[in-house]
Amino acid sequence: MTKRREITWHEGITVSSEEFPSHKPGSHIVVPPRVKRKHARAVREIMRGAQLKPGEDGYLGPEEADKKLVDILLEIGVRWNWLDAEGGPLPQPEDDPSVYDEISEDEITFILTHVTDGTRIPPRSATG
Repeated sequence: MTKRREITWHEGITVSSEEFPSHKPGSHIVVPPRVKRKHARAVREIMRGAQLKPGEDGYLGPEEADKKLVDILLEIGVRWNWLDAEGGPLPQPEDDPSVYDEISEDEITFILTHVTDGTRIPPRSATG
C-alpha cells in the first residue's frame, strides 16, 4: 500500500498510518519538517548496532538500543494521532515516553523510517 504524505510546513510532515488495521482513517504521525542530520544519522547507527552480534564493534543490546531510540524520538519531537490495539488514543510521547513500549515493532519501524526520511523534504519553494 502506498503511504500518503502531506507536507504542512508549520506542523511538520503528516504521515498516514492506514496500513495498521487498529488505526482509524486519519490517524497519523507528525515529524518536524526538518529533522537534523545528526538525528537521522544516530537512528541509522543505532539500527546498525542493534543488528550486530555481541562482541562486534558497535554492538548495542536491545534495551540499550531501545533507550537510545526513544531518547532521539523525544528530542526530535515526533507527535501523533496514534491508537492502541483497542482503537483508543495513545498519549503523546512527550507526555508519557513509556508509550513507545505500547506500540508494535512494525509501528516503531514505520515511525523510524519516516524520521530518517524526513531529512530529504523538498525546500518550501519546491512545493508551490
